[in-house]
Amino acid sequence: MTTKERIQAELERLSEEDMAGLLSIIQELGWSHAKRAVPAARQGRRMAAALEQLAQSGTFADMDAAQWQKETRADRPLPGRDE
Repeated sequence: MTTKERIQAELERLSEEDMAGLLSIIQELGWSHAKRAVPAARQGRRMAAALEQLAQSGTFADMDAAQWQKETRADRPLPGRDE
């Protein structure tokens, strides 16, 4: 049985309401575009734009990055070393 046949068999078991929900999920995930990879350069530009927008929003303006790192960083003993 091919993948397409397996999908069709599963779809036949779904109610109309379930099929509508599945269609919504497929559209949200963008399965129709899944095989079209976003070029790395375009993805990089999108990330840069998102980071620029975040910087302009001032979300982290009053945050001390060094203090955050000290609080967040979790040092742990190295395996095989007794302290």
